[in-house]
Amino acid sequence: MNGAALLALLRSYIDEPDQTFVTDANAQAYVQQGYREFRNRVISCNPSTYTTSITLALSNVDSYDLSLAANPVRVLGASALTSPRLTMLLSVRKVEAGTGDELRMLKGLPSRRSLQASPDGYFLDGSVLRFPERQTGSYVLDYVPETPTISFGAADAQFDDMVDWHDLIVLYAAKSYTIRDGGENPALMAQMVVRENDFMNYIAGRDVDGPMYVNEIYHTLDESW
Repeated sequence: MNGAALLALLRSYIDEPDQTFVTDANAQAYVQQGYREFRNRVISCNPSTYTTSITLALSNVDSYDLSLAANPVRVLGASALTSPRLTMLLSVRKVEAGTGDELRMLKGLPSRRSLQASPDGYFLDGSVLRFPERQTGSYVLDYVPETPTISFGAADAQFDDMVDWHDLIVLYAAKSYTIRDGGENPALMAQMVVRENDFMNYIAGRDVDGPMYVNEIYHTLDESW
């Protein structure tokens, strides 16, 4: 579905075919909120579904502020962003500048203090990405971006790859409408439960081989877990 199809389905669900009581602006706001809830549910089960990446070119530094206006890459803060806003940092890896080949994966750490015990670690301290020692080279950040704004033109393309489950967006949007309307819709809530359960089963097994095996992870000598 595209945004226009979602709007049409929402109006059908809430039985508001025109703008007498629900304007297009209202309906679009409900759909956008529904999409935000939908993405959050996907991310809670499989964060990599919406992953995007940026590359930092570091030169003898032990930190990089992802919000600083003077920096060429900005995905946090109030300054104009150079890429979609970061909501969840998934990984940091050093790559070969010319080819993009992965050289090593850094380990995410829970605090600034823990950097002292992990030479291959990183810590996101607010908007500042910190390293245990000075770094030089290309570093790729894989992260989950904020929910994009849906376009509602009739000719617009679909906006993500979960098309078979986009009715959940409309169900969430309809739920927002019922909050405003002050009514209850038992049929809608029952359908939401059924579709959510089906969707959770789908997204957990989307990578068919994923649930079939357990990877053995080898740690370096400085890691105690």
